[in-house]
Amino acid sequence: MKEKVPISLVLLKLPKSQEASALLVLETVLRRDLRYQDQFLRYQENSLVGILAETDELGAKNLQKRVLDAVHGDQRLKELLVLSGTATYPMDGEDIQSLLKVAESRAMGQSQTS
Repeated sequence: MKEKVPISLVLLKLPKSQEASALLVLETVLRRDLRYQDQFLRYQENSLVGILAETDELGAKNLQKRVLDAVHGDQRLKELLVLSGTATYPMDGEDIQSLLKVAESRAMGQSQTS
């Protein structure tokens, strides 16, 4: 039986009240501070999603922490509220829609505990 290779998502979500320009600054910070293989794409109007091939849950959580540290270390984004959540295949879902749903749920859970 073939082993399933993990793939993780990291979702970064800005509240709708944040300025649209904040997402552009966030994209710039990500390009500057992340490894070349970490790819983030625009998802919906106020979110970015990172697709991390061959990355398990621990790797996704480490990347999530690096991203949030980079955001809070950038003067332009210091006051920005960024919600984030992770999901990993196959543990959290078998397809991209399931993974996005889990990551979004985890991000929104953050906003309720903050």
